[in-house]
Amino acid sequence: MPAYSKANRHKRRLSEEQIIAALGRLKCSQQNLLRADDIGVLHSQGKLYVATDSLVEGIHYLDAWLSPRDIAYKLFARNFSDFAVKGIRPEFALLNFGLRAEHAATRFVKPFLSELDALFTRFAITLIGGDTGRSLHDHFTLSFFGSSGRFIARQAASLKAGDSVFQIGCVGGSDTARTALSKSKNLRARDARYFKRPTFLHAYPKGLRPIAAIDQSDSVEKTLRLLAEANSVELEIDLDQVQTAESVGKISEGNALQVLSAAEDLAVFGLVSGGGKVSAESSPAFRLIGKVKYIHKARPRVSYKLNGRNFTHRAKSFEHFG
Repeated sequence: MPAYSKANRHKRRLSEEQIIAALGRLKCSQQNLLRADDIGVLHSQGKLYVATDSLVEGIHYLDAWLSPRDIAYKLFARNFSDFAVKGIRPEFALLNFGLRAEHAATRFVKPFLSELDALFTRFAITLIGGDTGRSLHDHFTLSFFGSSGRFIARQAASLKAGDSVFQIGCVGGSDTARTALSKSKNLRARDARYFKRPTFLHAYPKGLRPIAAIDQSDSVEKTLRLLAEANSVELEIDLDQVQTAESVGKISEGNALQVLSAAEDLAVFGLVSGGGKVSAESSPAFRLIGKVKYIHKARPRVSYKLNGRNFTHRAKSFEHFG
């Protein structure tokens, strides 16, 4: 029986969070000072920030859903968002991709690289290298490096009860479009864009100085929970104030779980000093959606209100290995 149990333990499926936790325990990970912040930092004469992200056919999308230009845009947006939410400007990039035999052709490669080139040029990013290869399924990995900006961590250096929770961008549109695409439903072009070409933060608006921030590539529920855990607080979120995509509509009891489970809209959630006194003009749109209710080191959590009443949920946490 012990041998059987041990064998099954080694075959047990691990979640993304378990794998990330195991990586964080490695000896070679201990000198990474920003292990919880999606980007790393290298110390030379100054600080060099690094982030990487991937798009994998069959996991993040199906071939029929995205054009080569859409793939390039989505790959860029996911990576740039990781940097922008931290207040850092990427300056250099590495690009790696593997293509199926039928996609290793001009009709695919030319529009893919053309879209990337336009985005790199627009944001003054230099492509310094990478790798390519043949693959059974298309996969793309982009890595950014940057050193300029005011770094905004997931954990605030100081905060107090009453500080505000903010949101930039809308949520729910990407999942709604993905579901429709997976069921081959007719989808308006403007609704499909939430998945194909999500709006992403370029830079924080003038006058806004976040004390902590995180981007929503995971579910809304998981993103806010990670923000609460990083700061050892209870966050109180007013769901009536959460910005949703046009295709989702205003949050109600009927769609609240859908919104909390929504992922990969590239919205930004964060903390800012002051209670209800912050305003900023930005695109994507900025809005205050809650507050730091308690400093709660023993039990960090997120509580929700909807229509002025407490709202409990069983939202699904987004899983990259799902």
